Amino acid sequence: MSDFNYLPFNKTCVYEEFSLENINSYSRTGTVHTNKILSFINAVLNACSKKFLTTRDEDNKIKQINDFEKFIIDKISSSLVEYKNKTKELFLDIIESIYNYIENDIDNVLEEIKVNLEINKII
Repeated sequence: MSDFNYLPFNKTCVYEEFSLENINSYSRTGTVHTNKILSFINAVLNACSKKFLTTRDEDNKIKQINDFEKFIIDKISSSLVEYKNKTKELFLDIIESIYNYIENDIDNVLEEIKVNLEINKII
């Protein structure tokens, strides 16, 4: 059996010398070694993307890896912004409820505020 050391990007090595769980051959493919994130994305695309598998041009594969990384980063960034905006909105709603309850004795107050009324009066 061949050595399991580094394989160059986009090179596939097939192992047929052993059988495990009724599968007679295995393969592995070299991945991007510039950084661990791109290497992981390369492995995911290799396992899940027909477009990636059928692309033979290495530059095009690198572009697909970079595009997918950008897509993931954009999704995470937009989710964080959305979370920040919702947190800010919720915080302002709570402050407004506290103010309304203390100043106007309004019954429309969040349950958490009613539980800690004495602390809210101090605030």
